[in-house]
Amino acid sequence: MEQSIEPDCTREWFRALDVKFHLTIAKASGNPYCERAVRQIRTKINPALDLMPYDDRIRTVNHGVHMEILEALKAHDSIKSKETMKRHIEFSADAIYARLVSESDENEGNDSE
Repeated sequence: MEQSIEPDCTREWFRALDVKFHLTIAKASGNPYCERAVRQIRTKINPALDLMPYDDRIRTVNHGVHMEILEALKAHDSIKSKETMKRHIEFSADAIYARLVSESDENEGNDSE
C-alpha cells in the first residue's frame, strides 16, 4: 500500500500493486471461485485500465479508497466494504470514460481542420 503512494511509483508498478491488492483480498476470502473470478475480471479489464489517467491525484485517490476497503474488511463491515468497492469501481469507470470522451472530442476537432 505504501509503495503505491510514493511519488516515484511508475504506472507499471502501480498497476502491479493494484492487481496484487485485489487478488490478495480475493484469496483471503477463502473462496476459490471468488479468487478465480477476480483473476478473470482483472484480465479482461486490464486493457481498459490502461486508458485511465495516471498522476498524483489518481495515486492518492486509489490509496485512500484501498485503505478504506482494508479498514472495512478488518472491521468485518461487509456493507462499508461493498459500498467502498462500488465507489472505487465507479471512479475508475468515470475516469476511463472521461478520457475516451476527451480523446473522441479531440479527434473530432482534428477531422474538421
